[in-house]
Amino acid sequence: MRVIGFMLIALMVMCTGCSRPQQEYSRASPEDVIGSAVLMVQRDEAERLTELVYAENIQMRSLLNQIGLMLGSMEELADTIAEKFPEELTEMRERIEADGGQSLIEQIASGAGGRGGPGGGEQFREIAKRIFSDPYGWLELYSDKLDVIYIADDSYGVMYDGQVLLQPWGLLIQKQEDGWYLMLPTNLPGARMILPDTDDEYMIWGSLFKTIENGVRDMTADVKRGKTTSMNQLGQSAVEKFAIPAVMVGYAYGKYREEEMREQRAARRAAQDEAEREAEPTNDAGEGESTGDDDGGG
Repeated sequence: MRVIGFMLIALMVMCTGCSRPQQEYSRASPEDVIGSAVLMVQRDEAERLTELVYAENIQMRSLLNQIGLMLGSMEELADTIAEKFPEELTEMRERIEADGGQSLIEQIASGAGGRGGPGGGEQFREIAKRIFSDPYGWLELYSDKLDVIYIADDSYGVMYDGQVLLQPWGLLIQKQEDGWYLMLPTNLPGARMILPDTDDEYMIWGSLFKTIENGVRDMTADVKRGKTTSMNQLGQSAVEKFAIPAVMVGYAYGKYREEEMREQRAARRAAQDEAEREAEPTNDAGEGESTGDDDGGG
């Protein structure tokens, strides 16, 4: 009976989804990709942002879907923050606007590149507060500063306020068989070492984003219940909820890659040894011919 109940609930959810067709978003041009991202945020469909990112295989698409769920949970948290702490949110947006509307990507990069020390924890909390309180605010406020620049017939770079994003490597929008997509920044130094390649690596990364999604939903619940009473406290909550899981997943991923590289080195050595053995000259045939000549001479 319990199984039947679960099936009925699943059917109800599916039918509910069928009653409201999904909004279509265009990827007909590089400009449309950016425009669709803005529309998704404006329509409270941030969980669909990853539809604009190219996946080279089914495992990557599954991982991007998990990231989409995380982005959706962040959108719900942001809506709750706007309802509970409107004055603090307005003040934070004014500060962001005063420093030139620095993009969220640039904020993370500048924070990650900062030196450690007594202020390092406070800097991380401030960045976490900005990310979780208003993750898509900059996209809505400064969408007019986003543009594309031609690179090739099938490739454009993304620009912000007249500057190429992620300089000097760039963030690309490229043409695929079914339209234009944002490309993962695989050209960044070390990116290929971090991006997943095997099923196990995809599973580890998926568990990380699922952990973040669950943590964000917990943060939303804390704000709704009144356990979190300010945006500053939200930043501290983010540190508490994500620091340890992130370290654990990072450690697990590092150990996995270390073992994988060890196995690859062993396989290369074995292949090299085998090739050297095959290349060694054999004297069996020569010795046989020599014996035959000696017999004939006798």
